Amino acid sequence: MSGVFNLVGDDVLYEIFCEIALLDPPSVRRFQPSYVRIHIGCIYISHVCRRWRTILVHGMPLLWADLPCIIPAALDTIVERAHDLPLALRTRVNFSSERDAFTTCLNFSKRLREIAITHVQRAYLFEYEPFSSIPDMGWFDALNEVHLPHLRDIRLFESRVDMSRQYEYFHRTLHAKAPNLRHAVLSIRGFVEFPPATLTSLAIESGCVEILRQAPKGLLRILASQPLLESLSTSFQSLDMDWQTDSAPPLPVHLEHLKDVRISSRTFPDVLAFFQRIEVPSICQIRLSVTHSQSGDWHACVRIFERIALLERANTLSLHCVERGHYTYTLHHSPDDWDMTSPASKNGPMALFETDFNVRGIPSPSFTDLYLAFLDLPHQGAIRRLVFDETIASTDCQELSRSIQSHPSHGVISSLWLNSRSGYDLLVPQHGEGSHSTASPLPRVSELAIPHMHPPITDRSGVDLVPELTRAYWDHLTALLRHRAALGYPIRRIVLLGVWESEERRATSQEADNRGLALVRDEGVHEIVDRRTVLRQK
Repeated sequence: MSGVFNLVGDDVLYEIFCEIALLDPPSVRRFQPSYVRIHIGCIYISHVCRRWRTILVHGMPLLWADLPCIIPAALDTIVERAHDLPLALRTRVNFSSERDAFTTCLNFSKRLREIAITHVQRAYLFEYEPFSSIPDMGWFDALNEVHLPHLRDIRLFESRVDMSRQYEYFHRTLHAKAPNLRHAVLSIRGFVEFPPATLTSLAIESGCVEILRQAPKGLLRILASQPLLESLSTSFQSLDMDWQTDSAPPLPVHLEHLKDVRISSRTFPDVLAFFQRIEVPSICQIRLSVTHSQSGDWHACVRIFERIALLERANTLSLHCVERGHYTYTLHHSPDDWDMTSPASKNGPMALFETDFNVRGIPSPSFTDLYLAFLDLPHQGAIRRLVFDETIASTDCQELSRSIQSHPSHGVISSLWLNSRSGYDLLVPQHGEGSHSTASPLPRVSELAIPHMHPPITDRSGVDLVPELTRAYWDHLTALLRHRAALGYPIRRIVLLGVWESEERRATSQEADNRGLALVRDEGVHEIVDRRTVLRQK
């Protein structure tokens, strides 16, 4: 057997070990300040033979460079095996609420922080998060005004502030002297100065009170110093922000390379104030989450997405209900072979807007007002596909159907994707009070994607009802197709969606499925795409 192993070249073995390290990352089995049992899949593989172990121990310094804070008991050995490579220093510890385990985790976290601070000048990744409610400024003293030539990724989280030293916290400024820094995630008090024109991604979380509350002096000043920034994430939640100050950088801040912006905010005005102070000519993805959708500002907030909506590839509008009165609207690109269970393309245009309606009695637009506003954003005829997932209730579909029927875009939408049969209302005429209209709200729809399977269900005597329900669903779909065809709006392509619980459950409905497929084809459907899958058994 050892001869077979020797046939594999060192470079191939190296790739195998790297893949295993990614697929089976280290996980801590027990926290103790002096000892920890570690599971690392590639270390177990290294016991296959001496040659494999030699390659792992002496030929993979990149692997060991990621482990200093994971196995503190073997720190010296790990650092030696990492050779002179920069290190990944992570201090995050999984939380345990049990008293004894909490104390152990607390001690373990303290040891990790000591290791991280001691080796910070070798760090390419520095992730500092105290597992404690005790104020900790160790990270600040270790990073401030210190030359960090290898640092590319920094993540700083501050758990609590010593209120007896408020001035020291709130008025401090961290000077990060890291010329190769590319990524930063911050949740700290005080201000920060990064080397100019280094960052490509930046996340300023709500814990950065001073940076966000005094936005011109904090957030905007940082952005003005980072013209190469490509991705920005921040939060204006629970803060009374002051956008007026004498120390603001020249406005607007021009960010030529910024493509992706993610912001959560309590109200519209802060979002509008931010976008009034920046220029983003290359933006292609914006995700906004606003808690209170006041009626006075929502039009202006929707217009923020106009640049993305006018991009040529934006052709799909998706609607999702997070909970009652809380909706997410997503304008994005979807190719012909797209699956609605997959997220929107990371590289294509995306405008995502999430908001609550009627929060605490605050006047707000209806969810249909916002939906129609998003339909209005792109060029006439750009939106070809509407997507409604399983969270959209039949009452929502009925309300939308009446609104869409009178919208200028209703005649160009050619594809409707539903994850609930309640969406059928969008395909049949809606009769308002005193109305006898027979026009379809979506006359050009020729592609329909629907869930067509049923979870296990039995009657009181234990008789399986799935075959009967499946036949009923096919009959319902057939009646819909026949009705559309009679109106002159036939459906030509059907995409079947859903996940079966098991192969047995799928087989149970096979006979009803075959009958239903034949009925559907008889109603003029030219193509049926079956994307139903079977749930993987663990």
